[in-house]
Amino acid sequence: MKRESIGSDIFFPSDPEELRSIIDGSLELSYSPAGSCGTIIVPHGEYGVTAPLAGAAWKAASRQQASLILLLLPVHSPVSSQNEGLWIPSLTALSSPLGEVPVSNPLTKTACFREDHQYVWEEPALDTALPYISVLFPGIPVLPVFCAGHTSRVAASLEELISHLSTLSVLFVVSSNMSGHEPPETAQAHLDAAVSLLTATDRAEGHEPLLEPWRRGRVSMCNPASLEALRRGVMKGRSYRLLGHACSPEHLDRITAYASFAG
Repeated sequence: MKRESIGSDIFFPSDPEELRSIIDGSLELSYSPAGSCGTIIVPHGEYGVTAPLAGAAWKAASRQQASLILLLLPVHSPVSSQNEGLWIPSLTALSSPLGEVPVSNPLTKTACFREDHQYVWEEPALDTALPYISVLFPGIPVLPVFCAGHTSRVAASLEELISHLSTLSVLFVVSSNMSGHEPPETAQAHLDAAVSLLTATDRAEGHEPLLEPWRRGRVSMCNPASLEALRRGVMKGRSYRLLGHACSPEHLDRITAYASFAG
């Protein structure tokens, strides 16, 4: 089964040549840290704002010799307690204007995830990553994981899932914006706090649990459980490098803060 793109002409143009031009331009103009980055944080939103940030992160990851891309996605729909957890779609391919991206699930069915849900068809954050994957990682399969809920239980389930992939060369990609749609001063404060938490170099400060400041309203990034799980495992003892940040155009006195990171 294949999932068709729902982001065309919303987040990016549906015309393949126009879309490829935007992606090539964002990659060409981006700063690329030295070395290979195995974990990146990318925003999801309209390419007119987010493409320079996404391009920087994907360029930083482009030297990674990955056999699988683990794409950790937020769920923006309301999540009931019974639907909280990790959801993996039963798909064979994901479609974008630049072609199909194969889907692979090397995991046997375990208690750490469930298959299928409406999130698969409704969550647009999935679409914004696919064109970059088509260009930089042609033919490399993706495992999209929808993280429903912002709790330690969801983070623990993701840690378990990642442990089952330890024998593979995995590129970890977290799709996350650094604020909700907030008043400008609130969005900026949440962006500053998120950057401070993710880039802190002191071991104790750098691994302050992300879910607790999220619960207290200090930060409002989407997909905090994914970021928490990676900080406990893959990123343990390391911090992210901030590649850039931006805000959406103000609309009804509210904005969204975006940023990209490499780790």
